[in-house]
Amino acid sequence: MRRPAIILGSFLLGCGSQSPAAEAPTDTGYPGALVSTNCIEGSFMARQRVIARYAGRTSSFDAVLQYHDGTLTLIGLTPFGTKAYVLQQRGTAITFDVIVPQAVEERPFPPHYVLLDVHRTVFMGVPGAPLPDGEHRT
Repeated sequence: MRRPAIILGSFLLGCGSQSPAAEAPTDTGYPGALVSTNCIEGSFMARQRVIARYAGRTSSFDAVLQYHDGTLTLIGLTPFGTKAYVLQQRGTAITFDVIVPQAVEERPFPPHYVLLDVHRTVFMGVPGAPLPDGEHRT
């Protein structure tokens, strides 16, 4: 089963602002900014079904996002619910560990793009209201 991988950001956002002045492209050309984990308060954990559409294909997988004690962790799960890969951010440093190589071997983009998407939606917010069917597209 093919799964999109997670994204590591290189454009960093300081603690002084929760939204970037502009969505500047990273060195890889993908727009976004990361919030330092030093700026995140509290702890949380969420599991979500992710559906990705790219290049005329659709892929889906379950993922767990957790923040605790200064570490943001995103775990991509296999169809059996075991870890496929782990993406972690501490401060602004990012690590990516692959546990099941088949889960990420044909990813259509670098792993840090997923973290940029997480930061954009969870920490900075997506502008506008959700569509009537509950989706929010940007």
